Amino acid sequence: FLGDGTMTSKLKHQWGSHPQITFGKFLPFEQARELIRESDIGLVSLSPGLFRAAFPSKVLTYLGLGVPILALVEPNSQLARSLTQSRLGTVPAENTPEAIAISLERLLANKSGSRAILDWYAAHAGVEHVIGSWKQIIKELSFRQRRKAGWEREKSGSHLRIDVLNVTINGVVTMARLTPTLRPALYLVIVITSGALVHGPNI
Repeated sequence: FLGDGTMTSKLKHQWGSHPQITFGKFLPFEQARELIRESDIGLVSLSPGLFRAAFPSKVLTYLGLGVPILALVEPNSQLARSLTQSRLGTVPAENTPEAIAISLERLLANKSGSRAILDWYAAHAGVEHVIGSWKQIIKELSFRQRRKAGWEREKSGSHLRIDVLNVTINGVVTMARLTPTLRPALYLVIVITSGALVHGPNI
């Protein structure tokens, strides 16, 4: 276990003396990334029902480093379907030690390696793909918002201005300049976060 969390004390009390379990201190992502890259499996677990409101950011971190995933989530969740259908990991049929062991053995026996996972990531979750997807979403949202408010671009001379879209992937901020312009603009501000706190000036 790397880092700290609300369950750290309880886990150390239960498993701290186990010869196969190690607790490590918090590390900057640049250092933790290398430990993750060398791992055989990335573990993702969610409390029952939480999949409806949460998508763990570590999923993309693992996949971006070519690490297959053992996901302890409901088999009917979208996360479970995505992992199994794309052969990126396994999901136990039920939440029992026996079912988890079967999934773990299946995952370790998979010889496709990290190359196939990295290829999937580049095609579906890489920088270019993510930026292209958000460009399209922002365009659609802006058109809907302007149409709803009854704005007329031809009369007002205003248009949507997007200066910079910051996309953070695996701890690296990728900056994509979309529409640099100094003309009068109507701003649509969208804040997207995977659960981390966002600090910045009030808008």
